[in-house]
Amino acid sequence: MGTGTSWAGFVQVARTIDNFTPYVRLEKADLDQMDNYFNQQASGQSYRKGAAGVKYDLNLKAAIKVELSHTNLVDRTLENYNEIRTQYAIRF
Repeated sequence: MGTGTSWAGFVQVARTIDNFTPYVRLEKADLDQMDNYFNQQASGQSYRKGAAGVKYDLNLKAAIKVELSHTNLVDRTLENYNEIRTQYAIRF
């Protein structure tokens, strides 16, 4: 059994203005491809991601979020893709 080094992290900046919370986020993951755990997974690749979005609080218990992101995969495949994500969240 060998040793490997992997790490992941992100930084996010947001500001709430009335019911709106715009934000930007940068993510980075360096996943050791010699580690069988990551190597066996389809999603076990290193990546860099930038995202921007806005969350709108409908009331104290519900919110809607829209996020745009760009991802660069950097290990097994050199691939870039964009996403638009939406979320409806309920707090309890």
